Amino acid sequence: MRAACAPLVLWLSIGTLFVACQDNIRPTPADPQPSVVVPPSAGRIDWTRWIALGDGWMAGVQNGTLYTQAQQHSLPAILYEALRPLVSGPFRQAAIGSENGYLSSQSDPSKGIYKGRLRLTLTGFEALPSDLSAFPAPRDINPSFQYTGPRNLNSYAVPDLKITQINDPTTANWDSYTGNWNAFNNKAHTLNPYYARFAHHPNATLLNDIKARQPTFFILWLGLEDLLGYAAEGARAGTQMTSTAAFTSAYTHILDELLASASENKGLVLNIPDLLVSIPYFTYFNEEVKIPSLPGSALLDDAKKATLNAHHSAHNKALKRLYDEGKLSADEYKKRQIDFTAHPARWLIEDESLVDWSKEGVLSIRHATANDRILLPVGDEALGVLLAQDVRTQVGLGLPLRDSLVLIPNEIASIEQHIADYNRVLQGLVARHNQRIGLVDVQTPLRQLVDKGPLLEDGLGISATFIPAVSPAGDPEPPTDLYSVDGIHPNSRGYAFIAKRILLALNKQFGVQVTAPLLGKYPTNGLP
Repeated sequence: MRAACAPLVLWLSIGTLFVACQDNIRPTPADPQPSVVVPPSAGRIDWTRWIALGDGWMAGVQNGTLYTQAQQHSLPAILYEALRPLVSGPFRQAAIGSENGYLSSQSDPSKGIYKGRLRLTLTGFEALPSDLSAFPAPRDINPSFQYTGPRNLNSYAVPDLKITQINDPTTANWDSYTGNWNAFNNKAHTLNPYYARFAHHPNATLLNDIKARQPTFFILWLGLEDLLGYAAEGARAGTQMTSTAAFTSAYTHILDELLASASENKGLVLNIPDLLVSIPYFTYFNEEVKIPSLPGSALLDDAKKATLNAHHSAHNKALKRLYDEGKLSADEYKKRQIDFTAHPARWLIEDESLVDWSKEGVLSIRHATANDRILLPVGDEALGVLLAQDVRTQVGLGLPLRDSLVLIPNEIASIEQHIADYNRVLQGLVARHNQRIGLVDVQTPLRQLVDKGPLLEDGLGISATFIPAVSPAGDPEPPTDLYSVDGIHPNSRGYAFIAKRILLALNKQFGVQVTAPLLGKYPTNGLP
């Protein structure tokens, strides 16, 4: 049963209004038991040269970008702390050397505006100032961005890395750089500056750099960025997912190459989470024009609803004419009617899957339903609705939400199919190398946080949220959030949660014994 909740109103620098409340329920125990000290055992693994390879989720991206503290709490860094009794030498990753990193979506270099990670403040979220060392540019433009430390790394994780880039020599080559990272970043290219900054040479490949390290054990988490660029942009034109065929070919080649260097090499691969169900970016908002979790937060009064209905009357009349002429079915007629009073007010969206009747005065628009996904940046429009002087010009009401803010059912189905296909590929590859490769199931525990949460682990409540909690009385509650404030990437405690699942897989597959990290050691977003 949900108790009444006192709202905590958070204003984001990007213009979003958020509310959080603590459910008055008892957390469900998670599968892993509280961490206990165990005698260390290397199991059936040679830990001499272990490496981790992945994208931003492996690199430790939090709060929208990569920065020093986030790197220090990356998955490989957390694992190293647990594996210390088994490994020799220090842990090495290509340190970013930046307190706040660089966040292109909040920056404008042409105006001298450089912003970094998002931070929660008393008035909401803000993008902190970025030091120029984190600005992605080649050595002659920004030498401080380049990594100059030791090359015998443990972490080869690269933000924004797609699996097809791992064996592509253009990924490290700055030749295609245009001098303006924000503009360049919005165009098709294969350069990844976060790899180029530590690549062995301009025509190197990430796979060859790793092979030169001659790893004896590896941990791979690949495929997330192959989906997220498409999903997080609302499947807009110009974005695409990596095909299952390309994913299969690239992953097979990577495994074959890493296993071929020595007969005793072993590794783990992590599967792909249910992105559209498990990650707050895709779940925080729903189809209703309201602020989630705030009772009575409907943003439209009766006068605004009447104004909107009058505004859309021409569309509705043209739609009725087509229906009367037998050109529309009853279901399609009902689906495409715009009426802000017939049900709780719902967002107005474009739907390119609808039959094009624009020549008849009917737009390809409709109200959002529970079968759509309204993405986190729609918070801009929620604030706009709250402050709008004229709802007829407000996006999401008088005008439809941009395509980049919504996923419609056919797009959702395509993303979910790719996730299922990727995971089937991984299961097949693990079965093919079943004595040398183990599978880490992160999909199930991240889904359980949604289906059964909040969960209880290490004596702490944990949940699939990025918003700090307050009690019904309005007082701060112990934080349960496992996602950072960008709504996509885990926070430090979220990465520790995943690291514990990797350690469980190491024990189950290879007999490794180490003391797992305590979640309480790693911070959440918390209250300012």
